[in-house]
Amino acid sequence: RQTLADLLRRAKADVIVSHGKRAGMLAAAARPAQAAHIHVLHRYRFKGLHRYDRVWCVSDHLRQAALGVGAPAPALVTVENFLARPAAAPAPRAPLKPPRIGFLGRLTPEKGADLLIEALALLMGQEMPLHAVIAGAGPQEAALKALAVERGLGELVSFVGWVDQPETFFDTIDLLVA
Repeated sequence: RQTLADLLRRAKADVIVSHGKRAGMLAAAARPAQAAHIHVLHRYRFKGLHRYDRVWCVSDHLRQAALGVGAPAPALVTVENFLARPAAAPAPRAPLKPPRIGFLGRLTPEKGADLLIEALALLMGQEMPLHAVIAGAGPQEAALKALAVERGLGELVSFVGWVDQPETFFDTIDLLVA
């Protein structure tokens, strides 16, 4: 049985990225001296930021909040979460017929694409004409396709695979579900 410290020493990592307090404490205590330790700050939980070489904040607002509680400025870096903001707002357009709901993400249980399929099934029971487009790849893909068929949505849910240019995908939908 290997410990985290053993694994980190053998890996000779250049960078260790941890999520959450417990993982951060373990990695900080066990990391090799040459590895930079990075934490992704996505909530207003500021305890222990001093133990990281870098803290990636998912918004500038969160970075400013961390500075406000005394986090060291040189360690804080803003790395926008999920999507970059467009330079300009898109021109308004009429909704597609039927309206298209989009999902973009890894097809894993924690991302909730199954919830979109279940919600679409509920709406179809109320005779709401909709179409869903699911973009992404992952281990849950086959199960999601089977769920869509099971719920009678086979033709109302499209799986388009991995999308390299999200902006193009957004042009094909009316609403993004995250």
